[in-house]
Amino acid sequence: MISGRYHVMMAPTSSSTATDTSELIDTDSGKRVRLKIVVENCVKRWFEEYLHAAQEGDHEMMLLVGAMYNTGYGVQKDPAKGKYWLDRARPNHQSHKNQP
Repeated sequence: MISGRYHVMMAPTSSSTATDTSELIDTDSGKRVRLKIVVENCVKRWFEEYLHAAQEGDHEMMLLVGAMYNTGYGVQKDPAKGKYWLDRARPNHQSHKNQP
């Protein structure tokens, strides 16, 4: 996992070749990584944190986890799991149903 302070810079591009404008991040350790990778790691971590809170009974996080499963944001898209969490967030949900 990437942590620490970051400095954003644009990746060098060549006007005669492919136009790669992906941003690079300088980490405290002197490594350069793509901003896309940092964001993907953050989104996956957010999903894991929200899932844990949803499993603990947080109804707002259940809604968020359901939406994340439905869209594939931070997790592989899985409409069945999305429906499970959205249904579970409903006030009249019976918690003894099994997770898909």
